Amino acid sequence: QIDEWIGDLETLSNPTIGLAAHSGQVDIRITAKANSEAEANSLIQPIETEIRNRLGTWIYGADEETLEKAALNAAQKQGWSLAVVEAGLGGDLLRRLASAAQEQQTSRTSIFRGGEVIADLPTPQELHDFVQTYRSNKQVDVCLGVAVYPGTEKRDVHIVLITPEGQQQFTRPYGGPPEYAPRWALHHSLDFLLKI
Repeated sequence: QIDEWIGDLETLSNPTIGLAAHSGQVDIRITAKANSEAEANSLIQPIETEIRNRLGTWIYGADEETLEKAALNAAQKQGWSLAVVEAGLGGDLLRRLASAAQEQQTSRTSIFRGGEVIADLPTPQELHDFVQTYRSNKQVDVCLGVAVYPGTEKRDVHIVLITPEGQQQFTRPYGGPPEYAPRWALHHSLDFLLKI
């Protein structure tokens, strides 16, 4: 879909635009050839602006910005604290958010209050109930829960988000290589959090 939105820009010769697809995430690379970094930046800037205009909220950051940092910034913007619950992701969601919180300013670190990895895969209803209880016990504003359910041909990902404004949950099928399902689920759950 991104190819459709910016395909005409991918034919430029200087700067050049390239896409790198990952599970649940696409990187857009803009590269310019110039005599100086300032000149290269002046070639890149209008193209970056055009891409941002076309893709809007689908872009979460640039350069060293990560999806987990953007998700923490979204919670901070609301003034909300956050905890997570995960199953089937190997602890990656918890680790990435904890690392991002540690890298950010001290005032932002208190936004992320940790989380829990559930060893036994819960049903979607059990995940919802666990997230609700965990949010109350941790006394946080927002609790995000995500679980990856194994399957032979496809895997389902269930996401639960409880905020002061309400509850949302959904199940999405994942049909790619099974080993990439946890990463895909992680990116989708962080994107879900980003849009709070």
